[in-house]
Amino acid sequence: MAFQVSSVLKVVLFPVSVLYGLVAGIRNRLYDMQILRSQDCDVPVIVVGNITAGGTGKTPHVEYLVDLLRPSCNVAVLSRGYKRKTRGFIKARTTTPWSEIGDEPFQIRQKFRDIDVAVDEKRKRGIRLLVEENAEKRVIILDDGFQHRSVKPGLSILLIDYNHPLSGDYYLPAGRLRESCYEFRRANIILFTKCPEKLKPIDERIRVKKLNPYPYQQVFFTKIQYNPPVSLFSDEEPPKDIKTFLKQFSSVLVVTGIANPDTLVVYLQQYVKKVNRMHFPDHYLFKPADIEKICKNFAQISGDDKIVLTTEKDAVRLRSIRKESFQQPEKWYFVPVSIRFLQESEQQEFNKILLSYVEKDKGNHWLSSKQG
Repeated sequence: MAFQVSSVLKVVLFPVSVLYGLVAGIRNRLYDMQILRSQDCDVPVIVVGNITAGGTGKTPHVEYLVDLLRPSCNVAVLSRGYKRKTRGFIKARTTTPWSEIGDEPFQIRQKFRDIDVAVDEKRKRGIRLLVEENAEKRVIILDDGFQHRSVKPGLSILLIDYNHPLSGDYYLPAGRLRESCYEFRRANIILFTKCPEKLKPIDERIRVKKLNPYPYQQVFFTKIQYNPPVSLFSDEEPPKDIKTFLKQFSSVLVVTGIANPDTLVVYLQQYVKKVNRMHFPDHYLFKPADIEKICKNFAQISGDDKIVLTTEKDAVRLRSIRKESFQQPEKWYFVPVSIRFLQESEQQEFNKILLSYVEKDKGNHWLSSKQG
């Protein structure tokens, strides 16, 4: 879903946003007063989430955590499985299609075959079932779980898009806020994501000062790293350097169905003369008619030194369509991404906090007696 709402539409949607914010505020207040109760977990639970709707880079940050923790822990990732065609608890298998678990969990499962990836709209139940199956050194990463206050995480990581700070925004649907900016107080760690390549230390300090974190919170800065493009349909070896690869082409058609593709587009504009774009709603289920339209637009771009680029998440959904539906399928590529900390010292400190937490946290014991 793209969150660029026109000024006129914002006025129309504003009453709905006020109601949304009121409901979200009452719910959080009930948890703060312990009228609604958050329950501890048997095992270390790390929440990765945001206050705004989409576009902060949760998936590559979850993948970073998996890569960091799996050498020493039995890691599991639990997600809701947004826009999947199933309900209830499902643990991903090698043959599980993306439609049963969602595109993001599928991507993580394909990338990390040695960990458990599961989905459940009831997070407490999902955690309980994962622990019952294997509790030894189990660490659960709760993907997009910042608003799920029925579960009390041991460590909460809040992501904020550097280019879209929390202040000055509106509640859904007129804006991007899922709850009050004030709720950032619940986070232990705050990551400003999608930072510019060369962010000055003074800019970091200004952003931290404006946020005004609490003494118990630590703030870090990360950026998106774009990795060499991978062919959507063939097994050809990826190029060693993305910049050299992109400079071969005069035109690129960027096809995306993610919340915020602007960061990718800006990156590509540095290396390709003409960047065309076709944007679909977040988690969009591509249909053969869409592919036909994309291919028609691609054919109208002059020259032969051109390619279609999409994201790793979109590639999951595009690959479910028959290859024969694509004209010039050899021209289609996706761009894998990962995250990097702006400062090596920040990365070392962040890693130390995470590794220390999972080593020391033994959890409480509600899962053995409570039902999710």
